[in-house]
Amino acid sequence: MADLDTNFNNLTKYQIICKYIENVNRLKSAASDRNDLEFSKFLIDHLNRYTFPSYSTNLIKSVKEYKRKIVWWIFTLLVAYTCLSWKHEASSLFLRHIQSSIYPGMKFWRKFTLPIIAQYPTLNEFYDESCLFGNPIFTVTDLDCKPCSNVANVLDLSNYKDVSPSGQPFMFKSQQKLVTMRNIYEIYLANEAIFRQDAFRVLSTNHDIRNLEELTSDFLNTSLQTESHSRWRCNRMHPARILREIFPRPQQLPKTGMALERFLLIDTPAAKPYPFPDTECSNVFVLQAAGTRTILLRPTSECHHMCRTLSVRLPTSYVLTYDWWYWRPVSIPDSYTSATSIAYIGSYC
Repeated sequence: MADLDTNFNNLTKYQIICKYIENVNRLKSAASDRNDLEFSKFLIDHLNRYTFPSYSTNLIKSVKEYKRKIVWWIFTLLVAYTCLSWKHEASSLFLRHIQSSIYPGMKFWRKFTLPIIAQYPTLNEFYDESCLFGNPIFTVTDLDCKPCSNVANVLDLSNYKDVSPSGQPFMFKSQQKLVTMRNIYEIYLANEAIFRQDAFRVLSTNHDIRNLEELTSDFLNTSLQTESHSRWRCNRMHPARILREIFPRPQQLPKTGMALERFLLIDTPAAKPYPFPDTECSNVFVLQAAGTRTILLRPTSECHHMCRTLSVRLPTSYVLTYDWWYWRPVSIPDSYTSATSIAYIGSYC
């Protein structure tokens, strides 16, 4: 009895067709020597021996695999539906049983991270961060833009003792004395250990400036100075108290809680435009301690259709206040000054 080669695995399409033609020719040769009954019996026996077992095995495997996937998806959907239907009960049950494990878990986590902190002490800077990653596409869909819709300019309220935030930006002359880089350098030398531990890093467009010491050295050595914008951030108690000695709180500001976070923006006369940093509280004040900068108050994306862009020149000792719910300021160089600009930024809630 003729044998047919039914193994078509790992063959190209051309090889499969050639083997198929060869098998058909063998069947023709076998049929010429037998009558119809014998040939039918031969064909059925051959297919039972070769084709049916291999294809049935693959078919069974495929059915089992699809069945397993269907059961898994049904189980997942049932679990998701149960969690959504009983989410309040499930969360209450979870919190009830996890309460006793929170403190031991945090204690274990602290012991686990101590060697990492000892190896990389700069990670301590993230402890006092209120937000590690900002959301650049965050918007408020129902923000009321009326407080800024009728604002045509920035008012000078120097003759008013008490002012209250209303969404409208304003400025006033403070009692702030002129602060130079020499003053900042002296404060740094007198409290070097505190600043090195709690507020040493500086962000600058000049890549040679990475910390407070390099910043003061660069600005005191004006012969080798390049145009730059530098930002020094302080969000810890000890350096904030020291900065308060040379940057006292403006008296005209409301008697409300002052945020701990402070910024010091130090610019060369022709430093390129840059946006002000985001602060903890929405009511922001900018104290110009030295030099002059021009501030563009641009409306936020939620209010740009109702509010206009404002411009104000901020000379030494003047304070600008605004609400970042409505305004996103940009600092640009002032064409009438050649002095270094030092701006002190804080916020209050």
